[in-house]
Amino acid sequence: MSEHRETHDGSHKVTLSPHLRAWFDSHRVWHLESVRVHAETRWIADGTPAGVSIFLVEAGGTRGRALQRGDAKILGGRLVGPDGARGLAHVLDWRLSSEELGAQGLVAEVVIEDYSVRSLSQTLKLDLQAFTISG
Repeated sequence: MSEHRETHDGSHKVTLSPHLRAWFDSHRVWHLESVRVHAETRWIADGTPAGVSIFLVEAGGTRGRALQRGDAKILGGRLVGPDGARGLAHVLDWRLSSEELGAQGLVAEVVIEDYSVRSLSQTLKLDLQAFTISG
């Protein structure tokens, strides 16, 4: 979106909409591994607080229960967690209930309230099948 206004001195006011995208640092993970949620922004000030929520993705592709909620901030156009590193860490050390056994993976939502923007990551596939020995 841009907004242009003519003034007497020939300058133009341009308003740029903020941009946000989120992703996991891996495409597939296994139980007890650790992953990080990353986000990249454009036209959002450094130090702006951001909220991150990680949800299960149920069998139908719908969002399930929240596994983790965390606070982070934007520095240099990137999401920085409380540990000072880029991204927010999540350890897969939880257990599924019997209703969630068909879960397919995780999805992360990053929200920056000050700019009214939110982004949903791609689905992170999880190896949640029972271990079997073939042969």
